[in-house]
Amino acid sequence: MGNALSAVEPYKLAVADCSQQAGGVLTTCNTTNSASQFPAFTPTAEVSAVSVTGSGVIQATLNSLGTTVPANTTITWKPTQGTTAITWNITTTATGNAAAAITKNSFGS
Repeated sequence: MGNALSAVEPYKLAVADCSQQAGGVLTTCNTTNSASQFPAFTPTAEVSAVSVTGSGVIQATLNSLGTTVPANTTITWKPTQGTTAITWNITTTATGNAAAAITKNSFGS
């Protein structure tokens, strides 16, 4: 699970950098409007896809991680721009212990 969560760190950094360059505005911090700021994603054993849409919303789609995390489970990080930092609201389609592990081990900022 840790590798899956760390796979989005470059995208969180890119959203933060984009926001800083745009004067604290997140609306264009996505792969449609600011594609050059985001690294190309290479699928891993844990994560099949990462997308950045809207106002910097990052979504990771997971591969099957055993019986507790089925394929196509998603984790979503929604940014909120503060005066000095971005905080992240983390949600997932995982359930039970897997959902608890994802939210516990994800950094909100």
